[in-house]
Amino acid sequence: MQQVLIVSSILLWVLVLFNMLLTLALVRRVNPSNQNKLEKLALGSPMPNFSAVTLDGTTKSAIDYVDSIVAFVFISSQCNPCRDEIPNLEALGPKAKAAGIDLVLVSIENIEQTRILVDELDITLPVLIAPRGENSFADDYKIKGTPIYCMVKEGAIYSMGLMDKEWETITNEWEVVSKAKGAATLLTLATSD
Repeated sequence: MQQVLIVSSILLWVLVLFNMLLTLALVRRVNPSNQNKLEKLALGSPMPNFSAVTLDGTTKSAIDYVDSIVAFVFISSQCNPCRDEIPNLEALGPKAKAAGIDLVLVSIENIEQTRILVDELDITLPVLIAPRGENSFADDYKIKGTPIYCMVKEGAIYSMGLMDKEWETITNEWEVVSKAKGAATLLTLATSD
């Protein structure tokens, strides 16, 4: 009888320890500090190839952007932060262009959902459509959520992350370059008379 009690006590303790380990694993997985970690492509690595379509049905691929600097911003119509960010991106478009950067939105939804979003928010920026589940663009760029940006310079990953302070720093540089080019143009016009 005593042996049965000892064996059952040992089994009970093994079950308690196993339960504690499972609980710790669950807490680690759900921990908010882990949710902010973004799996990124290695900086300097070649941009993964992709194929996506525009709203007018034109197919674009990585080769179309390999000789330029492009900022892909991955969006979704179901994403409220995306909806909040799109007006800011629209305002950034001309500044990015003046700084020599192509600002391109990448919708991870189908063409119908994307068209509704574009019409609703009056988006004028270039939009690529790469529906998750049908197109590997977002997966190949390690996009787990939206909005996330990935900057590519001359075919290599230059910067990637959430729309946070790093993004703000990058876009502030675009504004500085845009203003400097605008001032240079005005100076040229003023001195050409």
